Amino acid sequence: MADTSRCPVGRFMWHSLATSRRAGAHAFYGSLFGWTVHGFDLGADGAGTFRSGSGDVALLLPPAGDVESAARWLSYAAVRDLDDALELVRRAGGTVVAAPAETAGIGRAAVVADPQGAWFGLVRAPDAAAASPDVSGPGHFCWCELLSTDPHDALRFYPDVFGWTAVERNLGEHGQYWIFSSGDRDVAGMMQPTPRADHACWLPYVEVVNAEETAAEVESLGGAIVTPPGDVPGRGRFAVVRDPEGALVAVYALTVAA
Repeated sequence: MADTSRCPVGRFMWHSLATSRRAGAHAFYGSLFGWTVHGFDLGADGAGTFRSGSGDVALLLPPAGDVESAARWLSYAAVRDLDDALELVRRAGGTVVAAPAETAGIGRAAVVADPQGAWFGLVRAPDAAAASPDVSGPGHFCWCELLSTDPHDALRFYPDVFGWTAVERNLGEHGQYWIFSSGDRDVAGMMQPTPRADHACWLPYVEVVNAEETAAEVESLGGAIVTPPGDVPGRGRFAVVRDPEGALVAVYALTVAA
């Protein structure tokens, strides 16, 4: 069993892309991030994994039969007890989108939505910790951000579910931003949606070398730029993009000290 003491409750440990065009996703993300796909026949209905170098970074799944079929990225938060976590979600005003089931690569997991409709996954911490070691660098997920249409309600919901604490920051022209923490570790951020991404959702970030070059590559591969490259004050550059099937993902390039 994995050492769950290093896996804070509410930490996003895994990510999946659900799409009916998995061969197209393989081509797009392979060119964009250098990912390869392992574990299944792209023409079949099974699950596989995206891999960066020798490490798995995400699941590649067909759309589930009981949820909408639109392509989307989904981030999974680790919990100690999945059934208890689902009850906390319900009590806090959220909904269960997909009931608990064994998910290839990460174990027993469920999909839920917060009161504003932002989807996220829940997965048992031991399985998530074992499947998703701490790996960083270009091609790996580095952050998760909630675009919330009601930040004040989100500041109630997520602490009720995960026990998170939140600190508010003013980003000037970018508006207010909140950092969620689990214990002494920052686990996620939150801001209000922009006109370009106007619905509540969880947005995963992938580290890249250059945000501008990656955004331009997205367009050349048939995707679209949702939020053009901009500064994360004192930290780096980011952009929000949409893949050819409509799934949102953000890219982030760290500022390198001179």
